[in-house]
Amino acid sequence: MKSGINKFAILRFGVLGLFFVGVVYLATPLFSQEQNETAAEVYFKEPVEINDALEEMGLYDIRTSMIVREYTAGQLTYTSGYNIEQEKWQTVEELRALFWQSHGAMIADKFDAIKAQGNEGNETETESWQEFVNRIQETADEFAAIDGCWEALDCPEVQIIRLSAFGTEESFQKLADESEIVDKVEIEKPLTQQDPVLNPEGPDSAARSVATNISISTWLPRSGAVYIQPSNLYGKRSVTNTIRWKDVSGFNATSTYEHDFFLNDAGNYGPGTYLDDSQQANGVPIVDAWDSSLPNFYLDTRVGDPSFIKSFTIGSANGDAIQAGTTYDSYIRTVNGDATIDNGYLQAQFGYRSPSSCYTTWCVYGSKTVNIYDPETYDIDPIPGNFPWTLRQLNETIWRGNNGWGRSVAVEMDGSIQWGIADNWDWLGNTDSLPGSGTLQSQVNYRIGNNLVQGIWRGNQGWTRNVPIVNDVIQWNQAPGWSGPIGISGLPGSGDMQAHGDYAVGNTLVQGVWRNNQGWTRNVPIVNGSVQWNQAGNWGGPIGISGLPGSGDMQAQDNFVTANRYWQVIWRSNNQYTRSVPIVNGVIQWGQASSWTNTTLQENVGSGTVQTQANYVFP
Repeated sequence: MKSGINKFAILRFGVLGLFFVGVVYLATPLFSQEQNETAAEVYFKEPVEINDALEEMGLYDIRTSMIVREYTAGQLTYTSGYNIEQEKWQTVEELRALFWQSHGAMIADKFDAIKAQGNEGNETETESWQEFVNRIQETADEFAAIDGCWEALDCPEVQIIRLSAFGTEESFQKLADESEIVDKVEIEKPLTQQDPVLNPEGPDSAARSVATNISISTWLPRSGAVYIQPSNLYGKRSVTNTIRWKDVSGFNATSTYEHDFFLNDAGNYGPGTYLDDSQQANGVPIVDAWDSSLPNFYLDTRVGDPSFIKSFTIGSANGDAIQAGTTYDSYIRTVNGDATIDNGYLQAQFGYRSPSSCYTTWCVYGSKTVNIYDPETYDIDPIPGNFPWTLRQLNETIWRGNNGWGRSVAVEMDGSIQWGIADNWDWLGNTDSLPGSGTLQSQVNYRIGNNLVQGIWRGNQGWTRNVPIVNDVIQWNQAPGWSGPIGISGLPGSGDMQAHGDYAVGNTLVQGVWRNNQGWTRNVPIVNGSVQWNQAGNWGGPIGISGLPGSGDMQAQDNFVTANRYWQVIWRSNNQYTRSVPIVNGVIQWGQASSWTNTTLQENVGSGTVQTQANYVFP
């Protein structure tokens, strides 16, 4: 008898905490767990034909609930799971037929998603999307040779790498000790029946610290889509997610990523969900089938979620294996839910594994969550449908004491800024790297076409430069020299430059300047990404400062646009005031402006009087 020490592990979960050892737990049976039984994951030394696997389980009175296989398409490895509905098949030939029919329906569902989602990205994104389409086409081409095999029950074998099963702890121990084809067995058991608890000290503090301080710009996905639809398999529905990253430098050896899709079970459409919301006792959703190209994919538990939302969350336990510029896809299918119309929301979550040797959902801790579609308003609405998304970031810059500081803040699809998860401020340098002399008076950053336009004022002289943007990446290493100086005499008003704030909305560049506590603005048309300076409008003004909040001189102003919302920022007496105004058909609706909110100097980084603030939204 072989030793079971390295082949058998107990995965423990309780009401308040979940502690697991091993790799991905993905058991999703469609039948109930009987008394004195426990669930387990059985891993094989090498791929095993399903008939051999089931026969091996039968020798130990173990019931299989899900089979898991791997296949390759393009440069990516897909992990695919299928629930065995034992009441529907009697022979292994029938089971193979059901499996391959399910696989074919998944391919058809993905093609439906491709047709609905399309791609209108930049050159890099278009290439990435085409690679994704080619992967699905490759899978379809391979499947074509066996399409319809279920009609004659002559489908090919199914090679699996692991399975999920039910049995007694004793039967799983015996399987681990005796089986020649099993690599290891991981079972779960309530904490009340096991002692000591694994991982008693909780999440690793070092890993938590790294994950908490990581910049959102280094892990947040760039774009993707959610497509929820009736499946091509009768009586089923599916959701297909596509996800693409631009920057993955923040992922390390213990990093994880979760794509959190939620359905509303108690919203304005009434109770019920479009996808079936059934789940196991441990909170893992009961799904009919799943498939993903994400590295080390897992299906997340609903433990800790409110009862009125139902998650269908896909995760990657190997965030460091995610590649920038690759379009990943994940697919979940369930039986029909109890609602024909629904709504929901979508979030992106960065996390880490603890202990690092564990790759299950139970060992993943979230550290930063970013809203893609807002959870307050359930912006994925109505379901079924297709919901593309592109995540942007607000890049904030503030200057105090001739030192610059910057940070990134996530922006939701509706233009809302997620201040609560803003990055830490990073020091950008001092005025020694800028042209001119004297105190920095003002700065602006804004995008026009494929250029990030930067402008500064020092000593009542202005300088500008255009930094090229290629495939939505700012090419800082190709930044040109500054052009200038621009004399202040060409601007309206009198006195020193206090602030200026330029921003683009629609096909118009709006410019604003403040001198001697009076403001002026003008509009300059933009045609094909080029500012038409020779068609600049006249300066309008002066605007009195008395209509603005706060007291004292104008220190700084800033203007920027997120989605269909215009933001206005001013500084007076070292107090910041911010408000937003909706934009409808390219026109700012001043009559619907929000109230001003106040931020004190102490809430910002650095020291000394605020000199200028320059924010821009990218991409």
